[in-house]
Amino acid sequence: MYDVRPVISRDSPRFMDKLRIFMRTRNLAYRTEKTYCYWIKFYFRYHERQHPASLGSRELSSFSAGSR
Repeated sequence: MYDVRPVISRDSPRFMDKLRIFMRTRNLAYRTEKTYCYWIKFYFRYHERQHPASLGSRELSSFSAGSR
């Protein structure tokens, strides 16, 4: 069975939808899109679902140190 990209509305306010649209404009493979989205969701869950705008370099450093 083939993996088919879901259709996303261009005016969706959701962060992950905007991210997927951005990746699709860069012509990334669908498997790459899914992998990036998996790790980005993992990162957000690690930081207790904070909004991406509130996350900075300190959070990135703690994520990197915590995953070792």
